[in-house]
Amino acid sequence: MLDGKQRSADATTVEDSLLLVVERRHFLPFVRKNDDLYLRLLTVLCDRLRRTSMALEELALFDLPARLARVLLKMADDYGRPAVGGVRIDMKLSQRDLSNLVASTRESVNKQMQSWRKDGIVDMDGGHIVLRRAGDLRMLVE
Repeated sequence: MLDGKQRSADATTVEDSLLLVVERRHFLPFVRKNDDLYLRLLTVLCDRLRRTSMALEELALFDLPARLARVLLKMADDYGRPAVGGVRIDMKLSQRDLSNLVASTRESVNKQMQSWRKDGIVDMDGGHIVLRRAGDLRMLVE
């Protein structure tokens, strides 16, 4: 939309969603008329670049358990609700979803999640992940 080139990524919703299509020919004149939007747009782009750099750094420096722990903790911060004995991530995530988020295979994520379930670190509740011992996950990240 900004530079007229092909998108660099696709998006998939995990819940029913209402989408709005904004065409470049309408968006650019709107941005030109709203100076505050330029600054906000630059802030968002810088934030995305920073997150992309961090994600690449994580791939290079951290093993799967640390990457998966980081994703689960972030999801708990963003979508977590108190639950009996832990924090329930109030968004259904499949192992395929998790594997995409941590750049690994579904099988590897499955194996790690099973190990953590056996150790009582995480659990499942109606398709939702529950962090039982978030401190253990934080130690992996640190």
